[in-house]
Amino acid sequence: MRLSDIAKLAGVSKATVSRAFSHPELLQKETLDRVMAIARFHNYHPNTLARAVAHRRSGLVGFIMFHKSRPFFGHLFYGPALDGFMERAKARGYHVLLGATTRRNDNFEENFIKDSIEGAVLVTRDPEYLVNTFRDRNIPVVLINEESGQENIGCVVGDDYGGMTKIMDHLIGERGYQDIAFCSNRLSHVCNMQRYLAYVDALIKYDQRPYVNPDLPEYDLLDSYEPNFHVLSRYGRKEIPNFGTPIIFSSADTETAAKSMAKLLPLKKMPRAIVCMNDSIAIGVCQALKQAGYRIPEDVAVTGFDDIEMASYVSPALTTIRVDPYDLGAEAMDLLLKYINDPALPSERICVPNELIVRQSS
Repeated sequence: MRLSDIAKLAGVSKATVSRAFSHPELLQKETLDRVMAIARFHNYHPNTLARAVAHRRSGLVGFIMFHKSRPFFGHLFYGPALDGFMERAKARGYHVLLGATTRRNDNFEENFIKDSIEGAVLVTRDPEYLVNTFRDRNIPVVLINEESGQENIGCVVGDDYGGMTKIMDHLIGERGYQDIAFCSNRLSHVCNMQRYLAYVDALIKYDQRPYVNPDLPEYDLLDSYEPNFHVLSRYGRKEIPNFGTPIIFSSADTETAAKSMAKLLPLKKMPRAIVCMNDSIAIGVCQALKQAGYRIPEDVAVTGFDDIEMASYVSPALTTIRVDPYDLGAEAMDLLLKYINDPALPSERICVPNELIVRQSS
């Protein structure tokens, strides 16, 4: 099958069929669905190499994980995000190059990235440094779960503030809990920061005091990072408020959370509920609480965030916020394609909605 054959069967022009594979967002849904259905039935695939030569494009995009910890693409959140990105890239006629590093001084100078990719999606705890590195090469970028105040930058994020607001409404408005503690790794990460700000604002809204415990250590809330002032300004703040006694761990994984929480128990003054930045931390906190003899939720309620697969299988099953990282990855590819086609587009922020999942832990 050729492009012209698909066009004849679909009753459209060759240009329309070509657009279905290169710029599907420009077509009406009915037309796009008809063209793609015919293409699938006849097992038609566009010749991406020929198209790349014709348009002086490589047909390659990058998915870069920078200054992150292992596992990279087996990550409980970013693994599914990569799935969504790769499948959407394939549907748009692109191939994906992967890059990952734990080191800040590794800025992906490999020739196959530097000279070939048309754009990159970045997963990073240090966005400004890497954004500048790629922009110096005239490579458009989109951030996942991070934001930048620079111009012509795309970002795709979950509704972190709204999700934590749902958690707090559930714990206070529905369950009537007081003395609610916040548990996270560093608050300079924009996801953690926005969830923490929602926690603070909910306590203020319900006229509740934050959980305070003078026996807890004075944590470094930012872990030597600068906060994202662009995001802070959205909520009318110039700095992250030090509100009550947030519990800050060095990492967001289950093992670190369990070991760190075990060292804190028994606290002289226990919180009635603990809202955790993600499910991995929440599962570790639950493990430490149960080993110390606390009942969940009768003694201490615990909530997570993200709804990873394990959240519904632990005992008690975890109340959490369901986020679909696959959607974030797919949206990131579509947004990246816009900047590939027009690098001068204004900055755009896409916020993917989420859902409160109430289970036994609260």
